[in-house]
Amino acid sequence: IALHDMKDSDVKGKYGVAELKEGRVLTFQEKPQNPRSTLVSTGVYLFPERVLPLFSEFLTYEGMNGRLPGKGKDAPGYFIEWVLERENVDGFPFEEAWHDIGDRKSYIQANMEYGHESYVGKRCTIERSRLEESVVLDDVAVIDCILQRSIVDEGCRLEGITLVDSIVGAGSRIKKC
Repeated sequence: IALHDMKDSDVKGKYGVAELKEGRVLTFQEKPQNPRSTLVSTGVYLFPERVLPLFSEFLTYEGMNGRLPGKGKDAPGYFIEWVLERENVDGFPFEEAWHDIGDRKSYIQANMEYGHESYVGKRCTIERSRLEESVVLDDVAVIDCILQRSIVDEGCRLEGITLVDSIVGAGSRIKKC
């Protein structure tokens, strides 16, 4: 499991959390309300071939003391919890930057940190506008605008405005009056 220490961040109920000793995962909790550590799973797993048959067994398993909620079998962290009772699990902590792009705030931070070029989606109209380090998703019209480090969701129409470090929600219409 690739792991990242969130240090002082609030990880309660957001991530799978591991306790590690000398590279070995001692405990793993999937999105606990009272986490034992701030060392979180980044969702990157490497399973040795000998573990692969355990997936079938896990999918038919009814135990774990009732800790498998309805969607639990679809969350890899519950598999890690379960397999930890049967196999050794190694953890690979890293200190480099990490962003949980499944979380909107973190996704935006990642775009701002790494997105030094602009991205324009499909079926967009960009007229007399300047885009700097911005993301424009599909079916957007940007006319007479300046966008700097901003994200424009699908189906928007922007006219005559300047956006800096902004997010525009899907289907929005913004026009300078």
